[in-house]
Amino acid sequence: MILIDTVLVNVHHIQSVDQLLCLRNISSNVGFAEGVNGPVEQWVCWIKRVSEMQTLSFMLVLWLLRDAAMKTSSLMQPIVSRKQKWTDEVNKIHMCTHLMEFTDFRRRQPQEFIGMLSTVKHEIIHALGFSAGLFAFYHDKDGNPLTSRFADGLPPFNYSLGLYQWSDKVVRKVERSWNIRDNKIVRHTVYLLVTPRVVDEARKHFNCPILEGMELENQGGMGTELNHWEKRLLENEAMTGSHTQNRVLSRITLALMEDTGWYKANYSMAEKLDWGRGMGCDFVRKSCKFWIDQQRQKRQVLSPYCDTLRSNPLQLTCRQDQRAVAVCNLQKFPKPLPPEYQYFDELSGIPTEDLPYYGGSVEIADYCPFSQEFSWHLSGEYQRSSDCRILENQPEIFKNYGAEKYGPHSVCLIQKSAFVMEKCERKLSYPDWGSGCYQISCSLQGLTVWVQDTSYLCSRAGQVLPVSIQMNGWIHEGNLLCPSCWDFCEQCPPETDPPVANLTRALPLVLLSVWHVFPEPTTTVNIFKADDWTLELWVSVQLSLSMSVFIILFANSNSS
Repeated sequence: MILIDTVLVNVHHIQSVDQLLCLRNISSNVGFAEGVNGPVEQWVCWIKRVSEMQTLSFMLVLWLLRDAAMKTSSLMQPIVSRKQKWTDEVNKIHMCTHLMEFTDFRRRQPQEFIGMLSTVKHEIIHALGFSAGLFAFYHDKDGNPLTSRFADGLPPFNYSLGLYQWSDKVVRKVERSWNIRDNKIVRHTVYLLVTPRVVDEARKHFNCPILEGMELENQGGMGTELNHWEKRLLENEAMTGSHTQNRVLSRITLALMEDTGWYKANYSMAEKLDWGRGMGCDFVRKSCKFWIDQQRQKRQVLSPYCDTLRSNPLQLTCRQDQRAVAVCNLQKFPKPLPPEYQYFDELSGIPTEDLPYYGGSVEIADYCPFSQEFSWHLSGEYQRSSDCRILENQPEIFKNYGAEKYGPHSVCLIQKSAFVMEKCERKLSYPDWGSGCYQISCSLQGLTVWVQDTSYLCSRAGQVLPVSIQMNGWIHEGNLLCPSCWDFCEQCPPETDPPVANLTRALPLVLLSVWHVFPEPTTTVNIFKADDWTLELWVSVQLSLSMSVFIILFANSNSS
């Protein structure tokens, strides 16, 4: 059986349900909910196999049955039907596995299965309450509706939107001052989810005590707009409107589920979201241009944004959480971007008249450029991804120019210079450089970087580590930059100047730090070449609200 942990919240309105688990029995087509006390028809999660176009597909149907008399109850269920005594089919998710090359789970990369599992969770959370069509049915902690009702127990219906109209106690329209190119400031309309727990969690996450609410997506069309968190602000949160990289279910999404009035959230199940954490009000309330310009003035890194054009050779960097090698997704579009999303007054090597054509490749992130992980392909065949924690991503021995080590205890480090492999009079280097994956460990002395069996103690962030090690008969030389000890270790000594000799030969590596497990990448498109390798950037596949067709797109090896 395949176990799908569908919900990260405790169900409040059905008695004695700790967690809803859906099972698919390969031999029988139908599974049943576990953990339900009482008649199973109260809550059934059914995964059905169907044959379409001679290819196996999966249909997941979530059923939620309730008595129509509960329409006016404080514990109203997520779906309302005017005509039926029971509300039955809540949500369908049709997974076209023949388009995903996913018919045999055992032959796929582990991160691909985790990506599909993330999609299933995403869609079920929509069914359970994160939906513009359900906002009008939310109620407060005392069971009182947050949107006024008519005599029939229903809120007003908005025919232009095709859904029930929520009140400003749930979603509120706000105008932002929005910096764009040529030193202009325009008005930018956003919609904020303003329920109490969401506001509290968003303020804590961004370290912005005046934040009015959590911004909803304003792009992507029907099914994406208003039904997801804003991609610019919560890039890899599981309930944003596209798959890019390492999706996590954060406390903000669990707070929304609790604010529906139907659930009690188990916050211990929340995953750590690094994107935007502690970055303040300017980050969350202003355009990414304002943030980029401010960081430049302070001579600080632009993270999580970037301004490096994709090129050949590639200039590699690290993903924002430092768990994967990445490239900046800044690119040229065939047409000028909408003026509201034109952010650059200058870009190295780009004529002024071409600047309106440049932005990040993910539209629903308001075209803000950011660093994304990618995957290597050779002659059209997938080789590996750039996630440092996946052991299978380890480069082949004679292609491991940077002496990298992938695995569960590895992180992405910035390379100060290109690594060179030297043997006798032969010298080899790889044109794509800038970052790589290396093991680290934590001790009372601080953070230690391991390059193969050689240890380098980091005395302070930004310290340059001159690396020179022997591996498989070759000398590998290069320079790495130390990260902050606090990025990875629970206890760190005060920063000091490094000792003159910072190189020691180590005993077998013992890892002392506590590590967290994060979700893996999802799907790839947008292909470009580097030497004989084809690199695919992890970019957006938009998710519609009630039916999501999850597709892996391919292009031939001649794509540029």
